[in-house]
Amino acid sequence: MSEIFELKELSERRFAVAKEMANLVEACAKDNKTLNQEDRNTFDAYDTEINELDNKIETKKREIRASQVTESKPAESLYTDKPVVSNRGHNFTKEEKGKALAGWLFHGTESAKREYSAAAVKCGMNLEAKQLCLDFGNARLGQTFGTDHQEVGTASFGGDLVEVELMNAIQKGMTAYGKIRNVCRVLPTSKGHQLDIPVIDDNGNVGEELAEGGQVAVLTAEFDKVSLNAYKVGSNVITSRELLEDSILDLPQFLGDLLSERLSRKQEAYYATGDGSGRPHGILNAANVGKQTAHYLKISFNELIDWHHSVNPAYRDKPGAAYMIHDSVLKLMRQMVDGDDRPILIPTLSTGLAEAPRDSFMSKPVYTNNSFNAVASNAVVGAFGDWSSFWVRDVNQMYFQRNDYLYAETDEIGFFVFLRTDSELVCASSVDPITTLKMASGT
Repeated sequence: MSEIFELKELSERRFAVAKEMANLVEACAKDNKTLNQEDRNTFDAYDTEINELDNKIETKKREIRASQVTESKPAESLYTDKPVVSNRGHNFTKEEKGKALAGWLFHGTESAKREYSAAAVKCGMNLEAKQLCLDFGNARLGQTFGTDHQEVGTASFGGDLVEVELMNAIQKGMTAYGKIRNVCRVLPTSKGHQLDIPVIDDNGNVGEELAEGGQVAVLTAEFDKVSLNAYKVGSNVITSRELLEDSILDLPQFLGDLLSERLSRKQEAYYATGDGSGRPHGILNAANVGKQTAHYLKISFNELIDWHHSVNPAYRDKPGAAYMIHDSVLKLMRQMVDGDDRPILIPTLSTGLAEAPRDSFMSKPVYTNNSFNAVASNAVVGAFGDWSSFWVRDVNQMYFQRNDYLYAETDEIGFFVFLRTDSELVCASSVDPITTLKMASGT
C-alpha cells in the first residue's frame, strides 16, 4: 500500500506544480506584461520538475503493476493421478489461468508438466488446438474448424476464461500504446468484408424565407461513401522457455504485454502514415493540408494559428478536437512565446493518476505521437481537428499461434499473432474535420 501512497503524493505534487505554472502565466497576462528573466527561469524550473514527476509517476505505476503480480498468492498444486474433469463454473485464480495457458503452450514439448495440462483441462481448453481465435467482442476458445490438422479455438469447449484473460491483456496494451486508437472512433466488426460508410455533403443547402403560401424549393443532398477494408497485421515474439515458466503467475498478462506492444507499433504506423494502397489509410495522408510552413525546419506562432483556423469551427469546437504531433514539433512549440514573451503551451492540470495530455494549445489538448513524421523537408508532421471523424475498423477475430520447432535449437518458443484492421477519414470530400501541418520544401 505504501507504493499507492507514494504515487498519490507524486501526483498531488505534479498537480500543484502545474497549477503554479498556469498561475505564473495568467498573472503576467493579467498585468499585461512579458515574462522577465526571473519569471522565465521559474517557469523553466517548473517545467523540468513536471518532466521528472511524469517519469517518476510512470515508473511507480509499473512497479505497482508488477507487485500486483508477484504478491498474488500461489494456488495449490493441481497435480493429481486422477483424471481431471473440466470445471467451467469454477472461479479460477490467476495462477490457474496462467498454468492453463502454459499447458496449451507447452503441450507436446519437453516443458509440458502434469499440473499445466491438468489446469488446461480443468479450464476447458483444447490442448490439441494449433491456434487460438481471440475475439475482441467475446473471447473464446475450443471449437475446431477446418481440417483435422488445423484446429482453431472457440467457445464450445469452455476455455474462454483463459482466452478472455489473454485478450484483455492484449487490448489493454493496444490501448496503452495506441495514441490514435485512444482518440479516434473504433469500429469492431464480426466479419472482414468491405464496409461502406455513407457520408452526406449538405454544406451548400440552407433554409429559405417564404411568403404565405409560398413553395419550398427542393434541395438535394449529395451522398457519397467511404469504404473500410480489412488488412492483415502480424507480429511475432520469441522467448525462452525459462522466462515463460518464471511468468506462470500471470502468463496471459506477460504474453499480452509483449504482443500488444509490437502490434500497436505497426498499427500506429499504418494509422499515421499508411497510403491506403493495400494497407490502412493514415491520417497524415487522408486529411488535407491545412497549413504549410515557410521554413522546412521552423514553425511560427502565426502559422499555428492559421493551421488551427483551417478547420471549420463546427469541427474544431467539438469536445473530441485535439492536436496530434511528432515530438520534434512539440519541442519547437515549447520554445515558442507569444508577443508578450509568454509560452504558448500551457500544462494541463492533470494529477497524473489518469491518462491525459500534458499540454494544451488554443484550449485544445496536444498529444505526441512518434509514429508521425519528424520535422523535415516536405514532411507532414501533425493533425488537428475532430478525431471522431477518423475511424479505425477492427475485425473481431485475432489469431494467436505457437511454434515449438522453429527455434528448438535455442530452446525458445515463437508466438505469432495476426489481426485485420483498416483506418480512414470518414467525411464528405468538401469537408475538412481534420487538417494537417506540412513543412516547407528545403535543404
